[in-house]
Amino acid sequence: MKCTKYLGMALGVMLSSFLAWAQQMPSQDRQILRQEHEAEIEVDPPLVIRGRTSTIYFVAKSLPAIKSVTIIPPVGVRVAEIKAAETRPDGRQAVPVIFVADSEAWGGLRVAMIETETRTYRVDIRLGTHPITISNLKFAMASPTAEQAEVSFDFTDEAGDIKPNDDSTRVQVMLMCNLWGRSPSLPPTKIVMSDERNGTVYLTLPKEQLQSGELTVTELREAGVKPAEQKAKQKPMSIQAGCQLSVALQDRDGNESNRLKTIVRFK
Repeated sequence: MKCTKYLGMALGVMLSSFLAWAQQMPSQDRQILRQEHEAEIEVDPPLVIRGRTSTIYFVAKSLPAIKSVTIIPPVGVRVAEIKAAETRPDGRQAVPVIFVADSEAWGGLRVAMIETETRTYRVDIRLGTHPITISNLKFAMASPTAEQAEVSFDFTDEAGDIKPNDDSTRVQVMLMCNLWGRSPSLPPTKIVMSDERNGTVYLTLPKEQLQSGELTVTELREAGVKPAEQKAKQKPMSIQAGCQLSVALQDRDGNESNRLKTIVRFK
């Protein structure tokens, strides 16, 4: 009875957190609007490993001192230490935060609420079983009129469970052009293994996945666009030089890699 009571409490916390998250999260295939007045925070890597001590770097161009980090829901994971900010070679600030997760903590998506001296930020992290690391991102597209683009990157999977022809592996893609972008979750076109734990992911992006199409008035309103600006924002936008592309790799259990970024430039 005691175990059943605690299980019911844990499930209630999980359900409440999921419903709150679902109401705020846009559909992966919907277009997204960048809030330019908010600092963009990168989570590197976005993964806390169950049964281990993990370090996540919260990275931004300018990030005020972090006073506290709260995990929602908090069951099975806690913040052990918030370290002083480091300055990366690209000039961005990175704040290392050390997490400790129980070996029995349930995996999947959690929310990290980052409180600074000026405001509170909300970012997503995941609890998983092992790390996945990606590197060497390449993007090839001959011109803006080409019908598709080719993306590739190398990966190292500690567990060795990413295999060719595995439909459960996904590439989380984000293409942002000015204010508009897309964030689809796509299966790799091809995975080539170099050994049991290392390989290269190849992904073909059709032109329709690269284009920022037309937003409806309802979507614009939900995104906070003023009525006077809606007509101009409704005009379809095509891909252009200077778009930012980022990718992350996710396995069948929801373990997610670090995120790689590049600027898309056309010849």
